[in-house]
Amino acid sequence: MKKDFLNIIQAAEYLGVSKQTLYRIAGERKIISYKPERILYFKEEDLKEYILKSKREILVYNTSQ
Repeated sequence: MKKDFLNIIQAAEYLGVSKQTLYRIAGERKIISYKPERILYFKEEDLKEYILKSKREILVYNTSQ
């Protein structure tokens, strides 16, 4: 089962954030996490979904003035 999940260090590296930032994001329930006992785990597909939800749209400026 552990192969299906990433621990906090692996998930933080995957997202390119610090462990502290990931703890905050998970605590704010902005990302899906699993906590059987006292250890946080993450699924790779949930991390990908979080990244995709954070998509920023392209701004188009009117340059015809």
